[in-house]
Amino acid sequence: MAFRKALNLLESVIRLFLMLLMTTSVVSIFGQVIFRYVFNNALVWSEEVARFSLIWMTLLGSAVAVRKWQHLFIDSVLNKCSHKVKEAAALLFKLSLLAFCALMCKLGWQLTEITWKAISPATKISMGWIYLSLPLGFGFMSLFMVESIMNTIGRLRGKGNHEAAEAAEVC
Repeated sequence: MAFRKALNLLESVIRLFLMLLMTTSVVSIFGQVIFRYVFNNALVWSEEVARFSLIWMTLLGSAVAVRKWQHLFIDSVLNKCSHKVKEAAALLFKLSLLAFCALMCKLGWQLTEITWKAISPATKISMGWIYLSLPLGFGFMSLFMVESIMNTIGRLRGKGNHEAAEAAEVC
């Protein structure tokens, strides 16, 4: 229960950060348009800020989507199977996704370390801050996937409300 509460708090913080990133992106792009077409003087940094915001939004938003199980999933074959087969296939899929996320987290951290001394041309910030989105995003996805795996294992063992679990999680 404490794990779920911690993940709920983490998701709330991520969502707050996503709102901040979206606002930053919109304001920088809007500012760029105003400066370019009204004042005839383009902002040097706005495109870079918008791009960096988009990178962070993609990875953090993917983590939230993993928790809510909102990624694309083709289940036409699984729909013809029994509940236990569906759950077992979901568990196998989730374990594979967890392994992938853990690998990407590790590789993302290595990339972050390599790029830490590189400086972005317009904003003059370390590119490590941008690449840090990889280990954090995939790390959060891994945490949310562990929660989902625990839920699936509980359902396979017959614990918990089956209907409520299906409503909370597609597979």
